[in-house]
Amino acid sequence: SEYGWLVESMVQFLVSPIWKLNINSYIDENCIIFEDVEENQLEHLKCHREFVKVTEAMLEEFISDLGIDTETFLKTVAIGINMPDYKEYFDYLF
Repeated sequence: SEYGWLVESMVQFLVSPIWKLNINSYIDENCIIFEDVEENQLEHLKCHREFVKVTEAMLEEFISDLGIDTETFLKTVAIGINMPDYKEYFDYLF
């Protein structure tokens, strides 16, 4: 399909050191605030919002580098999530 190269590019990005290092660094720096508590604390919500911002910024830069728009990116994710060989990588985005 015409999206095949985009699916491959997305998978390569999601397994790249750029993605993994940034995600793992954020998790390592912020995991201390998560305790074994039943209530969702405000601090957790703030941390999650910041995590979303970090991941969105990396994805926006990536799709910009590819020269595609958001709609094409979303179609690529929809295709990738339905490909058995790549589903686990795209599940990670959700």
